[in-house]
Amino acid sequence: MTSRLARHTRIARLRSQRALVPDPEAGEVRDEVAGSGLIEEIEPLVARRTGCPCKLPVEALLVGMSLASARNGGVVTFTAVTDLLFFSLSEPMREQLGLRRYPDHDRGFEAAYATVRRLHNILGAIDPSPWPKNHRLARRHAESWPRPTRTSSPASALS
Repeated sequence: MTSRLARHTRIARLRSQRALVPDPEAGEVRDEVAGSGLIEEIEPLVARRTGCPCKLPVEALLVGMSLASARNGGVVTFTAVTDLLFFSLSEPMREQLGLRRYPDHDRGFEAAYATVRRLHNILGAIDPSPWPKNHRLARRHAESWPRPTRTSSPASALS
């Protein structure tokens, strides 16, 4: 857990380095994402029938990840995606992507960041691995998990 002062400093630094995304660039990325077929594949996996409505459409998340990758040399972080989607896009582009407006201060950034963390729902839906994510298992717990089975031997893969 980081202190409020450390978060404030980090968000202020991010804000000072912010570059606005031109609408033509965002529109081009949006068209690429729409043409990829990923939205139609992912949305049924994360659809919820109950609970509060989704605050971050799959399309917007994929556009944000694509923009972050293009602007950061292939590196995609939740922080970069949050800053691009909620604070670097124009108001009309945010509306087209179905994103709500958050105030541009520490609490607003943290609220927007919480919606971007929806990526974990998508990863959980598409990852077939039975192993727990985002933490290291103690040896005694790891030994109780079933070992993945190989469908072929390494030697047969080389031949």
